[in-house]
Amino acid sequence: MLSRKGENCVELTEAVLGRRSIRKFADKPVPEKTILEVIRLATHAPSAGNQQMWHFTVVMNRGVKEKLAETITGAFKQIAAGAGQEQAWMEGPIHAATFFKNAPVVIAVSTTRYMSKVDEALQMAGRTRQEIDELRCRPDLQSVGAAVQTLLLAAYEKGLGTCYMTGPMGARPQLEKILGVSPPASLACFVALGYPDMMPGKKTVKDVSEITTFIR
Repeated sequence: MLSRKGENCVELTEAVLGRRSIRKFADKPVPEKTILEVIRLATHAPSAGNQQMWHFTVVMNRGVKEKLAETITGAFKQIAAGAGQEQAWMEGPIHAATFFKNAPVVIAVSTTRYMSKVDEALQMAGRTRQEIDELRCRPDLQSVGAAVQTLLLAAYEKGLGTCYMTGPMGARPQLEKILGVSPPASLACFVALGYPDMMPGKKTVKDVSEITTFIR
């Protein structure tokens, strides 16, 4: 079972196969107690060096959600202009990155960088931060991904729908100012959360034989 015994539990396999990205939510509040429980379960995910370098900012205020969405819209229009494109060219990405404003809850997940002995040694050897990130594949972001996946499954168990969103990060610096995320922390993603008001279609995944290599 995912977290507790009882008739309301779902099996892990059911949760993994049944979870879908939800983009339309019922106009029904999510109890803060439930939100905290979902986050509590997420914090049991593995993290590099067990540093648990994540923070969850729960946005329930409609005005703040609208401001975040407006900020993303403005930033994306500027990106389109810089690319020499009409604003209409960005309509799809803008919609995909701002629908969270209609979700009862948006969880903004931030992180701090992880520094292991290897990272420190690379830095002392003269490697730049970018070179270290490329070599080490950002252990902090990998840790956040594990926590978010755990959060998604915990939410599914409780009858909630979620969507893991990295699109809004196209406006990350502006969003960080609104949310009060400051160095050494940085914003990593949003998770839209609420009770589903849609029936997601069947998910197509690659056959395991296509993506698995055994070295025997």
